Amino acid sequence: MTVLGNTLQVAGARVGAKYALFDMQGNKVRHGTVQGANFSVGVPVTGRFVLQIGSALRPVTVKY
Repeated sequence: MTVLGNTLQVAGARVGAKYALFDMQGNKVRHGTVQGANFSVGVPVTGRFVLQIGSALRPVTVKY
């Protein structure tokens, strides 16, 4: 995963898996289904988040 400005670029995800982006208070910011192994998720504000794809969790910090 790579952070480019206010976008998360995800590579190698399993097509059909559910994804969700949570803020540090546990609020779901974005969610959906992986449509391709490489996809992007827009992040509305700067801060720290947790990206969940399937059962995998990954912390991420967005600064722009």
